[in-house]
Amino acid sequence: MLYKYSFGLIFLLFLSFYSQAQNSLYQKEENALYRKGLELLDKSNYTAAREVFEEYIEQSDDDIKKANAEYYIAFCALNLYNPDGEKLISDFIQENEHNPRASSAYFDLGNFYFSQGSHKKAIEYLSKVKLSDLSLKERDETRFKLGYSHFSRQEFDDALRYFNPIKNGDNPYSAASSYYAGFIEYEKGEYNEAVTDLRRAEKNDSYKAVVPGMIAKVYYKQKKYEELIQYSDQVLASSKVSQTDFYLLTADAYFNLEKYAKASEFYDRYTDKLRNPPIDVRYRIGYSNYRLGNNEVAITNLKQAASERDSIGIYASYYLGILYLKEGNKLYALTAFDNTRKNQINKQLREEGAYQYGKINYDLERSEEAIHAFEEFIQTYPNSKHADEVNDLLSASYLNSNNYNLAIDHIEKMNFMNESLKKVYQKATFYKGAELFNQAEYQQAVSYFEKSLRYPLSPEFKAQANLWMAEAYSVGQKYEEAIPYYRAIINDSYGKNSQYGLKARYGLGYAYYNTKKYNDALQQFRTYVNQLENSTDKQYYDDALLRVGDCYYVSKLYKDALTYYQRAIRYNKVDNDYAHLQAGVVMGLMDNVEGAKEEYDYVIKNYPQSRYYDDAMFEKGQLSFQNGQYKEAVQDFSNLIAKKPSSQFVPYAYMRRASSNYNLQEYDKSIEDYETILEKYVSHSVAKEVLLPLQDVLNMQSRASEFDKYLAMYKNANPETKGLENVEYETARNQYFNQGYKRAIELFSEYVKNYPENAKAVEARYYIAESYYRLNDYEQALQVYNRLLSEGTFNQLSRVVDRVAEIEFKSGRYENAIYFYYKLVATANTKKEQYYGWAGLMESYYNMGEYDSTRHYANVILERGNVNISSQNKASLYLGKAAYAKGELETAKDEFINTLNTAKDGNGAEAQYLLAKIFYESKNYQQSIESLIDLNQNFTAYQVWVGKSFLLLADNYIALKDYFQAKGTLNSIIENFPLESVKDQAREKLRKVQELDAAEKSKSTSEADSLTIDMKDVDNQ
Repeated sequence: MLYKYSFGLIFLLFLSFYSQAQNSLYQKEENALYRKGLELLDKSNYTAAREVFEEYIEQSDDDIKKANAEYYIAFCALNLYNPDGEKLISDFIQENEHNPRASSAYFDLGNFYFSQGSHKKAIEYLSKVKLSDLSLKERDETRFKLGYSHFSRQEFDDALRYFNPIKNGDNPYSAASSYYAGFIEYEKGEYNEAVTDLRRAEKNDSYKAVVPGMIAKVYYKQKKYEELIQYSDQVLASSKVSQTDFYLLTADAYFNLEKYAKASEFYDRYTDKLRNPPIDVRYRIGYSNYRLGNNEVAITNLKQAASERDSIGIYASYYLGILYLKEGNKLYALTAFDNTRKNQINKQLREEGAYQYGKINYDLERSEEAIHAFEEFIQTYPNSKHADEVNDLLSASYLNSNNYNLAIDHIEKMNFMNESLKKVYQKATFYKGAELFNQAEYQQAVSYFEKSLRYPLSPEFKAQANLWMAEAYSVGQKYEEAIPYYRAIINDSYGKNSQYGLKARYGLGYAYYNTKKYNDALQQFRTYVNQLENSTDKQYYDDALLRVGDCYYVSKLYKDALTYYQRAIRYNKVDNDYAHLQAGVVMGLMDNVEGAKEEYDYVIKNYPQSRYYDDAMFEKGQLSFQNGQYKEAVQDFSNLIAKKPSSQFVPYAYMRRASSNYNLQEYDKSIEDYETILEKYVSHSVAKEVLLPLQDVLNMQSRASEFDKYLAMYKNANPETKGLENVEYETARNQYFNQGYKRAIELFSEYVKNYPENAKAVEARYYIAESYYRLNDYEQALQVYNRLLSEGTFNQLSRVVDRVAEIEFKSGRYENAIYFYYKLVATANTKKEQYYGWAGLMESYYNMGEYDSTRHYANVILERGNVNISSQNKASLYLGKAAYAKGELETAKDEFINTLNTAKDGNGAEAQYLLAKIFYESKNYQQSIESLIDLNQNFTAYQVWVGKSFLLLADNYIALKDYFQAKGTLNSIIENFPLESVKDQAREKLRKVQELDAAEKSKSTSEADSLTIDMKDVDNQ
């Protein structure tokens, strides 16, 4: 950039040179009127003078003086700005061509327009002046004014033609002419001539302040940096010049001489005077300090200069990246090199930036980004010196990739797999299977575990794949398929001694147990218990004790069974209610009636919410019944019917109570219970059992005729023919299981309409509800589910309760959901159903803002709901979310960290994000950034949380006023992120950041000195 000059400066400097009248007009004439006019003219009283000369012309006969008077009239009109002034002088010159005043008239007319700043007119008239007719002083004045008029019109060659004859002379215009000649020569690149002329001008006081800057700049253009430094020292010591300008020029001279310590010294002086230097100066300050190892100062300045717009910004970005790498700040370096690799200015830097960008992504374990970067690098720069290294890093990136689909697809497309890629494939397919397993996509998970086992190079991943394969089959109740994979671990030298060996024994025990191979199950569970006997981490020790007891129980080894149930009771962990129940059952079988009842009473008293509560009540009644204690039995069964009316044992309780009353000769009460069974549970298996005893007791009461009614009722509900009805039912059922839900609704509805009393009508309505549910028509589904609940006859009522609770939750009706989740806990038939109830209560209370209740159920899950690791992770997460919502940030952080210790799923991703958010809100921006980096490294599969993390990362940079990093992060989202909603948010944030950055940089521009240097003159190193 050039000095900024005002072409009006010469007018201010030299206005004093104007001379209004060059020769005395006084003559020794006797004509008083003529003399009076001259006197008035000499006093610049142009109005009066014009009137006097006009009067003189009317009276005089002297042609010479009359001609002079006409000139004076024109001169007065010109100075009075009369519209006819210029015309009068022109007329005078034409009519008096040989009059000496004609030449003087051009001179006066040119001077007039010069004084008015009308340089074009000045040139027109002054160029007509015959210099030979003028005095020496007038000649110099005319040349200068012609030169300056051309200069002001940037007609530099013409200007120089007039300045050159007078710049060396001893005249009032030599200094100014030398200055302007020097300027023109500088513009033309004639630097030696420019220095000569400017040096001459510098001797004049009027130019001492402005000329040194021009001279210094000439030295800079000539790359005479030593002369510039020497001259600068002289000027700074003796002249009243702008120190800011010379500090910058001197610093730049040292910079180009690669004397960075001296350059830095003068840049410091410059910035002391100017707090916000221009971007190009920021770059040179930054680079100087980079070369000196002053990393902090270098980063501060290069960060201000970095951009993608020009060579300054690109070089600044590159060196900024190098500095961040030296500082170990790889994330910031990543943004800098990302900027460098995208430049369209310098190919070499573009290649180097692309290499560094990929390598840093690899170091940060951002494998997906590293893979994309390396693939693009190899395609764009196949002959690069980094090509071999990049190929190696690309293979390693696949090994570290958490985007398993990308790694698997890439490898499966390759024609050949070396040992390294086989290891990658083994790991990637396992992790993909584990991901699908955690999403309950068990069938797909199995296919990936099979792929992983094709290349069993790593014994650890081989063991894991076998274990997860077995678990996937077990979850799907395909226990026979699971058994070989559990056994593969136990039979493997590495697997049986690893952590996976113990888990395999536990899983294998259950697989045998669920296939009724109790002796095999006993062997696995007992081995598992023995191995954990002295361990501090008991894992599922308590559960295994119970299963050993169960295996002994079904094998009728009651004494051994009781030993293990009592061991479980003494261990006093989860499922103590079940241990007491089973101890009671075994004692009953061992004829220890009182001991058995004590165990049942213990469950009834201490575990009113237990899913075994109704078991204990029924078993107690059954024990009383079997031992002929009919009154106690009636009381026990009545308690069960009253307190747990929806229990699966209620039909049996009615039957046993009827039998007890029969034995107590309470025949009417016996008949009443049998009637209840046939009216409310006619499709239940007990209905058939009560027909004969009902017939007997009716006969005894002389009411035998009533039996036909009940028999007809049973036959109607349980028709002997299964022809057409069964065909229709199976047709509808096939539609359901083939996912033809709309057609299934039609067929089941027709079935219910045609056979409303059929035992399968209730199940048909259940399938109708399920079909609506799977079509996401929740309100229609809800109507059918509620009818099933009100009827209370469906034999899988807990599944209906679970669905109703889920629909109420999804619809945001959390109070309703809570009611049904409570009911699910009470009616649960399995531990998994119980967990669903607790989890639903935990999440519903959280959404209602009842955080103490959220905590309660999260703790219940942690203590008793060990269905799978994911359930524990979610509970831990919600403990943190509840604490965070209550403002208990330290507690929230602890819980989120606890979650992260085990959770590698979506719960972990959310915990990591919320932890980072706490740091951000506490203004611990660096901790927040580090936490978000961890999220991006460890949870890449969870795009929603990755997107949120990038946006929060940008917020952290904005809070730190690091707009370069913020823009880099947001641009990366906009260019690469797959979710459009996240991109939209990024675009909005980017717009705001650009405004903030522009405002910040405008301060620098507005405060910058006018003297700047063209970057093309600076070696960018």
